[in-house]
Amino acid sequence: KFHPVNLGGITLWKTNLRGFDLRNATMSGADLEKANLSKTNLEGTKLCNSNVVWANLRGANLRKADLSEARLGHANLRYACLEQADLSRTGLSSANLRQVNLRRANLIGASLRNADLRQANLGAADLSQAMLLQTDLREANLENANLLETQVSKANLYGANLDGVDLSGARLWRTDLRHANLANTKNLTTEQLAEAILDETTIMPDGSHWQPPDKRTDEEVTRRHK
Repeated sequence: KFHPVNLGGITLWKTNLRGFDLRNATMSGADLEKANLSKTNLEGTKLCNSNVVWANLRGANLRKADLSEARLGHANLRYACLEQADLSRTGLSSANLRQVNLRRANLIGASLRNADLRQANLGAADLSQAMLLQTDLREANLENANLLETQVSKANLYGANLDGVDLSGARLWRTDLRHANLANTKNLTTEQLAEAILDETTIMPDGSHWQPPDKRTDEEVTRRHK
């Protein structure tokens, strides 16, 4: 067992740490690019210090790793495998998660504020009660993901795959849903969409394309109320 341990600034490129116990470890500035951290316990791990020195986990294998309540803000996780990882209540604000594999990951209550998740695979991931404020999810795969009561404010879902997504109680305030297909989403109400950014490329839950309000009708209503 290796907890608590300070790995700050250490180069562990391609190192095999599979199954290690690294709970509450400090890894600020550590280079873990392409390291094998599969099934590793990283609960409560800190990857950034007060001087904003971030860890590099680019391309790392974190499949089934326990990262619950870890502090991963600003960390570089691009191309990493986090399939079935436990990221519940994890701080991922401003993290680079572009093209990351998060399939079936547990992201319950996670903070993804300003995180870059472009083209990430979030298929069947649990994002219930997560914070997706200004999160970039352009062209991400969210097929069958759970967004129950998720805060999706000012997020960008341009061209994202939303097939089978459960949006029960999710807030979509100023969320960009252009080029999004909402026909196969679950529990999405018109009230939720009233706060979102839509255009003619958005496919609505009933399968039709979004249409702007009829200007002629608006003019008639205005004239009647003069």
